Amino acid sequence: MPGDVFYFPDLHEAHKSLTASAVVIGEHSFARFEHVGASLPGVSVPLPSYYVYFGTNKNLAVNSLAGANFDGTWNATGNANSITAAHVRYDSANAGYLAFEQHLASDNAYVVLSDNPATKKIHFWDLVGGDKIGSRLQVNIFSQLEATQRWFTSPESASFVNYASATQAFINPS
Repeated sequence: MPGDVFYFPDLHEAHKSLTASAVVIGEHSFARFEHVGASLPGVSVPLPSYYVYFGTNKNLAVNSLAGANFDGTWNATGNANSITAAHVRYDSANAGYLAFEQHLASDNAYVVLSDNPATKKIHFWDLVGGDKIGSRLQVNIFSQLEATQRWFTSPESASFVNYASATQAFINPS
């Protein structure tokens, strides 16, 4: 019999990266901290919430953002099947900007929607998705809407591209 199943090590000398007034824990999948203070070197930044996923669903790791030289991600909220994230990003073409990403996933399917860069005049709205149907069929989709506009005004120009694919595994006759 263990001495105390609720034994916690003494961490009073350790650096705290987050403090929170409450936490919601999804068994074997996530922790969502409420009323958070994020400790950065020399300053504490207040956040409404912070989400950490530690489950095994690989579909929640799918990303729909274009590459960047730097990406600081704030997983604002989520549960066992979704993540809502804001990104502070930098790349040589856009300099600094913000991006948004929404993930929805199950064990066999996923959809990720993003706006990248969200704070520049040219926006790329991306939607990626996939569904594993049975043990031998998978369908995937990639859609992108490019719009040149300031926030939600009428766009100066726009274009749309959509790709869909299906992969079928054959039965091995041997």
